[in-house]
This record gives sequence, structure tokens and C-alpha cells, in this order.
Amino acid sequence: MNKEEQVIVGFRDLFNKMVYLNKFKMEDSLKGYKPSEVHCIECAG
Repeated sequence: MNKEEQVIVGFRDLFNKMVYLNKFKMEDSLKGYKPSEVHCIECAG
């Protein structure tokens, strides 16, 4: 694996860890919304 691939894999791993750590906080914030509403919120950014 070359250096560029190592950097990409490292960023992907970091992003996945951040998503996992923020999962519970995000679930609490979005409690009460329907899945379609959450999808709209994600699309809006």
C-alpha cells in the first residue's frame, strides 16, 4: 500500500470512529423525528 492509500485509509478510519462516538448524541438530538424527516435534515446539511 502506498502512502496515498495509507492516508485515505487513515482518514476513513478516523471518520468512522467519529461517527460511532457521535451516534448516541445524534440519536438523542433526533428523537421524535420520523426517518423521512431525518433524511430531509441530512440533505439540507
